[in-house]
Amino acid sequence: MKKFVDLKRRELKFKVGDEVYLKLRPYRQRSLAKKRAEKLAPKYYGPYRIGEVAYRLDLPPEASIHNVFHISQLKLKLGKQHTIQAQQPKLTAEFELQLWPETVLGIRWSPELGANEWLVKWKGLPDSEATWESVYSMNQQFPSFHLEDKVILEPRGIVRPPIINVYKRKGKKGITQDNMEE
Repeated sequence: MKKFVDLKRRELKFKVGDEVYLKLRPYRQRSLAKKRAEKLAPKYYGPYRIGEVAYRLDLPPEASIHNVFHISQLKLKLGKQHTIQAQQPKLTAEFELQLWPETVLGIRWSPELGANEWLVKWKGLPDSEATWESVYSMNQQFPSFHLEDKVILEPRGIVRPPIINVYKRKGKKGITQDNMEE
């Protein structure tokens, strides 16, 4: 059995000062798994520097997780380019994700739901983390978010679409009224 397990192991050794990415998916709670489009969320966060103790990372002070990780949760950063770290969502003391809508970026029709969906930008998260939410669920969860009289998201107008098909009424025995007048 050990032979088969060792086939998938990575032999990694890190030095003090190396920058690594941290895989956070195993540390998510079940309550966070309900977030829509979670599969599009980043798998690795970082880069973080390796400290002097084995695999102790220099995490930001607001991080609410322990800073010592198993080697399988780390991935070496390649190159010298400095990347900007995406903000991590804030968690409450009960490890619940608290998100509030900021703006609606778009609207679309969902044939699966049979209703409109809004592309919602959440407060404290970048535009890339915006998600499609149904209008009904947004009105249920955030009743004071958009007031109907102040926001119009659907295009509206007074112009009626042109009439394409015109049907003529048939008279007796299949004769149209145009033929009867002649």
